[in-house]
Amino acid sequence: MKSVLLWLASISVALAQTTVPRTLVQLSVDREEVYLAGEPIAGQARVINAITGETDSTDAALYIDCINVDQGKLLRRVVVRPHNGLAQFTVSLPDSLPTYHCRLRAYTNWMRNFPADAFGRQTLLVVSPADQQRLPAQSSGAPVSTIIIRPEGGELVAGLRNRLVINTLDTFGVGTPATGFILAATGDTLTRLKTDENGLASAELVPQPQAYWAVMDGKRIALPPVQATGSVLRCNDLTYPDRIRVTIENRVAPTLDTLTFIVQSRGRILSYASVLRQTPVSVFNIARSSLPAGIINLILVDKAKRRLGERMIYKPNPVGAASQSEPVDLELDQPLPSLSPQQLSDALVLRRNTLFSWDELNADRKYTYSAERGISLSGQLAKWNDKPVGAPVMVSLVATPTGDDTLSKRELFVAQSDANGRFMFENMDLYGTYKGQLTAKIGNIDARIRLDSTSVPPIVAQPVPVDWRRLPNAQTLVARYDTMLTTRQRNAMRAGTTLQSVTVKANKLTGVQQRAFNAQPSATISRTGVMSNGVGGMLSAVMPRYLEYRLAKYKNLQKPVVRYFIDDVRQLSDSLDMNDVPVGEVDHIDIHEANADALLYNANIVVAIYTTRNSNLNGKRPGAPASGNQFVLTGFQRADTRRRYALEGRR
Repeated sequence: MKSVLLWLASISVALAQTTVPRTLVQLSVDREEVYLAGEPIAGQARVINAITGETDSTDAALYIDCINVDQGKLLRRVVVRPHNGLAQFTVSLPDSLPTYHCRLRAYTNWMRNFPADAFGRQTLLVVSPADQQRLPAQSSGAPVSTIIIRPEGGELVAGLRNRLVINTLDTFGVGTPATGFILAATGDTLTRLKTDENGLASAELVPQPQAYWAVMDGKRIALPPVQATGSVLRCNDLTYPDRIRVTIENRVAPTLDTLTFIVQSRGRILSYASVLRQTPVSVFNIARSSLPAGIINLILVDKAKRRLGERMIYKPNPVGAASQSEPVDLELDQPLPSLSPQQLSDALVLRRNTLFSWDELNADRKYTYSAERGISLSGQLAKWNDKPVGAPVMVSLVATPTGDDTLSKRELFVAQSDANGRFMFENMDLYGTYKGQLTAKIGNIDARIRLDSTSVPPIVAQPVPVDWRRLPNAQTLVARYDTMLTTRQRNAMRAGTTLQSVTVKANKLTGVQQRAFNAQPSATISRTGVMSNGVGGMLSAVMPRYLEYRLAKYKNLQKPVVRYFIDDVRQLSDSLDMNDVPVGEVDHIDIHEANADALLYNANIVVAIYTTRNSNLNGKRPGAPASGNQFVLTGFQRADTRRRYALEGRR
């Protein structure tokens, strides 16, 4: 017993250290479950401390991903800043996609250290206008597409009673009623089964050393294999109003092995007991009054800390408590519909606790992602020959608001890299969209800057047929679509008037630089190719070798016409002598020959040079390599304080 106490003490400390920083996100949106393509999704997110259940403010940045689940593609991404754990958000849906399932996924940077199943999420149906008048299909007689079956006590052990929970789902992944039976390898029908309107049913089975199948509406699935020896954990959480009865049965060869039965909630051990493995039956009664509200895990482990059985139960908040509705879904890998106590008990056998299961709490985890107190930006510096910088370098970031944003102002940030050239800007309090300009110098020469790409948690395609039963009536969709078009037209007219006045004013004051090239270049010389001639020279000295064989095509002409553009600005001279460029400042070179752009400028060859110090990014062809010093910087989305949405206990 002493060794068990010491082992439990060490595990308790380990669990406490592991579970303190864990958070969850609860989502709510302004409509039920169906949106029209092009409609904005407006909603609210609540960041919750997974241990206390209170709102959490550890991370300042909350990411909201809008995902096309059927194709596994990220459609939109916004960053919001929660205040006291609460954040408003708006996501604009694309209006050109066919009907699809959209999943909203909410998480902080710190949450990425844990399974993605713990992210806040909500799945919606987005209907294309082309399908707006499609009538809902009849909902009766949906066929059984998937059968899920799981033993309550972990494994099936020969001669030991176990409870099986069965879930039948239709082609849309929704629970559907079905009838069937348990079939033994001998051909005997053992137990009749009938799932309810949520597709749930349970049955007891004392297995023997043979194979078994569950047959539901003609569809068959094999039960887990029967083990000759082992242990089974069973729980009765419905019969007794004052207690929960747990039974542990063992069938093993004579041994002095000791098992441990643990009751834990959100990583905190509430009680435990040792169980001699040679004891055939052990019964424990747990007082309901000693358990906190929420999800509770009952775990049976051996002396090697290997999980033999794990079962979740749920205790609701007491009547009259400040919070009557404990959000059951938050800790689970799959959401739960509204269920009766019996259905909830069965459904919890099929679910997994994403943050506080035994395996998750004891996982060997590395905390790669840190908590964020603002917008972050990181990257790598190098010399122009890609050699390390060798010493810390000062890096400056100028963030200039884009468009007609009058609420933001130009910001300057300064950071210092380490000796290897790694740099990071942290805790930036930016709202809206900015044009970012990075500058770093090694002596008098600009350093080469590479920004880290913004990583997104993995997305897996999960195509599911559209359940047209979820659609509201056709008249409702038509009215919503007409309202959306009217609003969009009114906003477009208003925006067009404003844009026209702003454009006229801009033309009068400063002029507007037009894009110089529209056609794809005939050839592109990358920065690496330019620098292969050395970084110390001037471009005029190396450019002839790139044009020599091209000019040879025009030997019958007295003097082929070559035009030069630098950063989309045409040079007055037809040579680089007057506006020469150091090789080290060239990002890439586009050559236009015998195409529409060459004809536009009445030339045989047009040379478009793009530099790292003053690149007109809009003028670059799509996919052209950028120098990394100019980029689009996305800040927090501004909350619409006029809207408030009640949370509905969804995750």
